[in-house]
This record gives sequence, structure tokens and C-alpha cells, in this order.
Amino acid sequence: MNVEKLQRSLSEIRYIHERRSHGRVNLYNVFETIIMSQPLDMNRRKMESILNNDLSISTVHLDRRLVSVLCEALAYYMGVWPGWMRLTTDLPSSSSPDFKRFRQYLTLKCNFILKNAADYEDGKTVHDKGTQTDNLTGKKEMAPYDLVIGGPPSVINNLVFTKHAGDIVIKQHPEKPWQGLQLPQFLNWPYVSVTVKMPDISLTRANNHKVNRYVALHGDKVVFPEIHYIDYIMKTKPGTEFEPYSYTFFFYYFLQLNIVLQKIPKVNEERRNELAVIFAEYLNDIKEMSVYNSTMSTHSSIGFNIGRCHYIRSKKMVSKTELVDTSAVNFYEVIVPQVDVSLHYFTAVQDQSNMESEDVTFQSLNTLLSKLDDSTSSDLDKLAIMINNSSVMYDCALCNRNFTGPSAYESAINHFSDLHKSEQMVLCYKCGVQYDVEVLTEKRWAHNCVPKE
Repeated sequence: MNVEKLQRSLSEIRYIHERRSHGRVNLYNVFETIIMSQPLDMNRRKMESILNNDLSISTVHLDRRLVSVLCEALAYYMGVWPGWMRLTTDLPSSSSPDFKRFRQYLTLKCNFILKNAADYEDGKTVHDKGTQTDNLTGKKEMAPYDLVIGGPPSVINNLVFTKHAGDIVIKQHPEKPWQGLQLPQFLNWPYVSVTVKMPDISLTRANNHKVNRYVALHGDKVVFPEIHYIDYIMKTKPGTEFEPYSYTFFFYYFLQLNIVLQKIPKVNEERRNELAVIFAEYLNDIKEMSVYNSTMSTHSSIGFNIGRCHYIRSKKMVSKTELVDTSAVNFYEVIVPQVDVSLHYFTAVQDQSNMESEDVTFQSLNTLLSKLDDSTSSDLDKLAIMINNSSVMYDCALCNRNFTGPSAYESAINHFSDLHKSEQMVLCYKCGVQYDVEVLTEKRWAHNCVPKE
């Protein structure tokens, strides 16, 4: 079939939502109309009829939003069917192999959408309604298609979009060089997770920032997902009861633990300092979440918007001839910094044998102190080996890789610096000030936010 004639024919097919369209239409009528270069208006009712009668896809029990997606997708796939370029005759019949392939192609595409629709449904979470931030959700009609782009994180982090000959072209910005980070910054870096496992306590702290990416024209309203300060509170071990411990209880336990580790000769100093920083961030999390009077329960996990701020990144590439073009293409990233904190177990018991003492101490740690002068005990050596080698594990959420051992922190840093590179700057949605991610991670994703007028 002549390419120019085909393009002209496809442009005559219009999908409209509610306006009156042509009379009774089936799939072969559409097929025939495209080939004959005749105009045809199709509303959703006609498209739905084709789904039910020609493609054998029942829409009776489907969500109406999903039906709308199927109708628009059907109109799209009618136009991009590869077989248009390989028709064997000028007008194949309804029983011809060409038409059967056309119908089969559309059936496969629509069934694929149905099969994967559940993956895009909103998940249900448990929210603390008393501590929510403002709902900044925007209202905007979005296209019913997803653009899936793969590649290393250093590629995804640096995508930009531009226009060329009416098309949207994806390009890549130069990578932003990795800058040296201190441990507190790295613990708040996107996609970094850390797990501590010791005899008395095991916890995980994961940066699972919510990132919504979409392409829009210059001037379009930024669309935010529904935002809650406390995103969820859930049990990680079904059938168990919450056992809450206060911020103060954790504080005194970590304080004595650090003192004890300093006195155990074979505990590596770098690992001891590393644990102290991790526990300090964990305490800051409990204080910032302020859940149930600043408590944290065993067998529980809490996700919260760290810093209580929301950020956007707008990446665009404009040529000199497009400087006044209001239809410039932007690639938006809406970022809600989120940390998920989990307490797997905590078995510390306060030592109340000496009620006259003002010091808050714990039974298990006092037992370790009593063994410092016992040369026959190997417990402290075993504890030192465990702390030095397996007490801390870092994870990369993007690559599903973990790093453990004596040099776990160094290995994790090298992984991010070599593969992920650094992050592009972000803009605070409320005050409009731009920040380096390195600065925000140092301040736990918070800043002095003065809303713009």
C-alpha cells in the first residue's frame, strides 16, 4: 500500500469521547475505511462495541476508567499496526488472512492491557490521619500509556527530552560527578538502605523515595501524588502485638552500648563509629516521625516523609529557535523523600537491681562489662568478630545488591560512585529554591522553607 496514501487514510480516523459518531460500526468497517481513505468518527460506545463483539473482550464488569483506556488504546493500535505496510491486496475481505492478523494483533494488545491492569491499581496502606501533610494532588488528564525506559541508574538520572520534527526525542545529559559524602549524608541518599543486626537489636532504615516521572508541555501544572507525612504503619510479623519502646529508652541503650563497645579491645573503631552514626539517625527518625509519643514498636515498619518537604526536577532541552515556544517539552520528576524504618527485634531489658543509681543501664550490656576482666571467657572475642564482620549491611534498592563485611560502607560508596554517579539538583515545590542533593541529605531533606508568594 502506498505510504503517503496510508498516512492520509490513518489521519481520517478520529476517536471522540461523547459526540455523535457514525452509525453501526464493526472492526471490518474500520479496516475498510482506512484502506479506502474515508473519514470516520468513533466514540467510546462504538469502540466498546468492537471490543465486545469483534475482539471477544467483555467490558460489562470492568472499571469504566479501564474501559476508557482500552478504547483509546484500541484507536492507537489500529493506526500503528505493522501489517498496513504488508497488505497482499488493495482491499482484503473480512475472511482474508490480512484482516485476521489485524484482529489478532488488536486482541493481543488489549488482552495485555487487561492482564497488567492490576499492577497499576493504587495500593492500600494504613495512614496516621492525625499527622498528614496537605494533599497537593493535582488534577490533570494523563495519557493512558506508559513509556518504559531501561538502563543504568546514571542514564535514568540524566534523561532530558526535546522536540524534533514534531516528535519527542529522548537525550542524555552529561553525568554529574560523584562528590564525597559523609556517612550521615550517605544514610539519607536515595536508594540506600542499611540493616543493623546485633544480639539485642535488629533494625532497617531504607530510603525509598517516591518518584513520579512524566512528560508534559511547558506551563502544564505539576501533578503531585497524594502525599501523607506518615505514609503507612504496619506489622512486619503477623500474629504479634506491638511492643512500643520510647525514644528515651533507645537513647540510653545506644549510649551504654557505645560505652561498652569502646571497652571491648577487638572491636574495630571505624565500625563502632559507624554504628553510632546509624543509631543517631535512627533516633532522629523516631523523633521526627513522632508516632505515639515518639515510640517505635518491635515487628513494625513505618514509612514517613523525611524533612516534610517535596521537590521537583524539570529537565528540558530547548534550541534557540524554540526559546519562545510555549510547547517546549519538559521531563518532570516529582520527588517525595521517604524513609522506611523497621524494628525487627529489640530484647534489651533495663537493669533495676540498683534503684539508688541514677544511671540507666541494661542487663545484657552489664553482663558484657562483667566479662572484661575474665580472661577465660571467649564471649567478647566472638562478639567483636560478629560486630566487625556482619553487624552492618548496606543495600542498593535500584540494583538489588547488598554489601556486608568489614568494608561494607566502603564497598557501598564505591558502588554508588561508580555506577549511579551523583544526583541532579532539585527544586522545592513550596519555596522555589534549588538545592544540591548533597546539601539536603546532610540536613535530612529539610531546609528553611519560606513559601513563595
